[in-house]
Amino acid sequence: MPNTFWSDVWAGVTWKALSSKEMFSRKWYLRRERLICYSLASLIGIAGQGAAEFSMFKYEFLQNHIAMFTNNQAKVHNNDIEAAGILSMVFPCLILVMLDMEYFRLLFWPGFRQPSWYITSKKATTVFCTFGMLATVIISTVVIARRSAFITGVDAATVVQLTTLYSRPPLDYKTWPTNIAWVVLLWIAMVPTVGSAVLLLYAPDQERLTAGSLEDVSRIASADDGDETTEKKTPDMSMIAVAQV
Repeated sequence: MPNTFWSDVWAGVTWKALSSKEMFSRKWYLRRERLICYSLASLIGIAGQGAAEFSMFKYEFLQNHIAMFTNNQAKVHNNDIEAAGILSMVFPCLILVMLDMEYFRLLFWPGFRQPSWYITSKKATTVFCTFGMLATVIISTVVIARRSAFITGVDAATVVQLTTLYSRPPLDYKTWPTNIAWVVLLWIAMVPTVGSAVLLLYAPDQERLTAGSLEDVSRIASADDGDETTEKKTPDMSMIAVAQV
């Protein structure tokens, strides 16, 4: 018997699946809500990740420039915001990968029966990434709101001169708009992230009731395409009658 796995996989990847009618169809369990929630969590989270990455590298450059300018006499201590920046880069990316996998599965193969081991691992990954994202947002908020970088190795007058020369980014984290945008975007992203986590945890149990194999899914897609083609090819008999009269 020939292996038809890949043919069944590609049978679900159609242009029709990208139409708003199919994406927002009520045929599958909470499909519209899940696609919207996954998209919001991914896009807003990546926006916050971009702000965090920009801020982290700017503080890294500040540290390097001051060290070079003073011949390594002055040292900028800003490891706290760099650590928060790394966390803010990692967990939004993990959320993005996880949700994008589920997004495209729901988009092209919404009725596919997922193996039990995959559902269990997906739920465990969802819990880990969601709590990791929450911890990242809290840590970033505390660091930016309550902490500041500081310079050692030189006297107070030199510190003032260095901070005047390199005024951006400032040593006081909460006074830089980029850091505020970073935290605000991550907090906004937490809302659809938590919603996506709830849907990812409970939707598979509902999908098991109607799910089938890839072959079944491809057959349904082919049948839908055939019905649509038949409807287009069926002539309007009333218009023919009017034309004959």
